Amino acid sequence: MKYIKSIYAYIFIAFALFMIPGLTAQAAPVSTHYGSEYYEPQPGTNFKVGLYLDSESELGNVSVNLRYNPELVEYVSVTPGNAVADGDNITLTDNTTKSSVKYMFTFRAIAGGEDSLAVVSIGGEEVPDGAITPIRVKPIEGAKLNNMTLNGVAATVDDENLTAVVNIPYGEIYEYNSDTDMNITPSTDIMQAGENKLTLLCTAPNGEKNIYRLTVNMDEMEVPAEEVPQENTESADTAETEDTAETENTETENSETEAVETETAELAEVIESSKENRAKQIRIVGIGLAGLLAVFLVMFMVIRINEEVQRQKRIKEREEKKKSGDGQFELLYEEEDNTRT
Repeated sequence: MKYIKSIYAYIFIAFALFMIPGLTAQAAPVSTHYGSEYYEPQPGTNFKVGLYLDSESELGNVSVNLRYNPELVEYVSVTPGNAVADGDNITLTDNTTKSSVKYMFTFRAIAGGEDSLAVVSIGGEEVPDGAITPIRVKPIEGAKLNNMTLNGVAATVDDENLTAVVNIPYGEIYEYNSDTDMNITPSTDIMQAGENKLTLLCTAPNGEKNIYRLTVNMDEMEVPAEEVPQENTESADTAETEDTAETENTETENSETEAVETETAELAEVIESSKENRAKQIRIVGIGLAGLLAVFLVMFMVIRINEEVQRQKRIKEREEKKKSGDGQFELLYEEEDNTRT
């Protein structure tokens, strides 16, 4: 009985060694997709969005962060699981033994316009190319701009597609106006020379809303040229030459600095890649060693079990010979046992 307990102990150790690599391995990746390529709800109505999670193993504790536009749609509910909306973020949590689950979200369209619903992270790990689906809510008739000016310049407005384009001189203060007595709220008040992309939340007096996508093309700021006195022309030329030389030196230094930074970044990427490969190799070697050790233990147990079976067989035969009174066989077994001892 004592020997049998030892055998159970060996079996338990071998099982634990087989389990260790599985416990230390990383969780299987989770893929995501939506039930439709895009969604086009009517304003003021509820609509559903299906989010699918798929994995090669059990999902377990699910934690997914999604980004959406709370000015365009309002989060209502999700099933199964639970979700909390905070600003433009929705956190979905669930616990499941399945490897594939469909989460059905319910939203309400509260404004006309276009934006998207995107998976930002899963289990705390960022998803740079997470599942993204466009949401296009039909324009609301009572919240259309019709006519709009920015700093007194008329914009070209497309009320059907909720877009607008305007070209204005350089400025740092922006004033939006519409002949429909619309409250216009831009997504940003910071613009620079060139092309600027922003959105306008246009709210009618009755509370209806549309979100316009606005492109602002702003001219470069004009800097007046300064007149240089005639007698200082030679000094100005000398200063300009020195400035040119200094600029060239600065550009050379900047180029060298950028080259060093590029080489440093590439070296860091190589080192990081080497670390990841080495970690993978160590995991593979660890799994192989654990497997070999487990095989050795199993073989050892088989040998010991076989020896124990043979010993028990000899004891049984000896006891049977004793009962039959065959002293010659009894002596033979005693000598064999003494030899093994």
